[in-house]
Amino acid sequence: MTNAILDKILVNINQSFYNNENISLRSVDSHIDIININDDFCIDKNSQEFYDFILIKNKDTQSNIKYIGIILDMSSDLHFYIISDFRGQGYLQRIMCTSILPFLSFYKGRTKQVLTFEKLKIKEYFIKQFNFKSIDTLTVEKDLDSEDIKIYDTKKEKSIELTDELKEKMINNLNDGILKIRMIHRQLQYRKYNTFDDVKKYLYDEYWGIRNDIRNKDLNYEN
Repeated sequence: MTNAILDKILVNINQSFYNNENISLRSVDSHIDIININDDFCIDKNSQEFYDFILIKNKDTQSNIKYIGIILDMSSDLHFYIISDFRGQGYLQRIMCTSILPFLSFYKGRTKQVLTFEKLKIKEYFIKQFNFKSIDTLTVEKDLDSEDIKIYDTKKEKSIELTDELKEKMINNLNDGILKIRMIHRQLQYRKYNTFDDVKKYLYDEYWGIRNDIRNKDLNYEN
């Protein structure tokens, strides 16, 4: 994924381009948020994939720019992008081993994080600043149980509030989705001269499970 795409996604997030029902957002701590998104505006047209991004918060909470950086989690690599005006201000130094790597270790279950760079200068920076070890010409890795990585603290997390308006939108989307899947299934079955709706029970078991989760007041919580 290019820097231009990451920049566009970051601009969209900062300008509240995405509706709440189209994203999953969670605050890890005072430094980073996690967003999961399907973005057919910037990434892949008609993509069925969802992408995890780490959002780096602006330390100036009064600024209209909420996030100054974005990191695409590619599992075997991380793609970093920071807005040019905020580079060189020590954002990564403050949060790499206290927020980003602890999150990847705790929630992603990783024991190592590998990074690959396009420039040797950036590779050397990560070795010097964060004690990554060189494993190839432009590749480094770090054990996520290293002593310099802070233990993850779930008490600092904060989930996005499910407002009544958002809940209604989620239920409407759920209803539309169930009906569309059933109609597609029946259209296919009718072509086979089968008018028995054998997908209904499975779908409605899933439907009521999700609907009950939406209505569950315990989902609105702060740890």
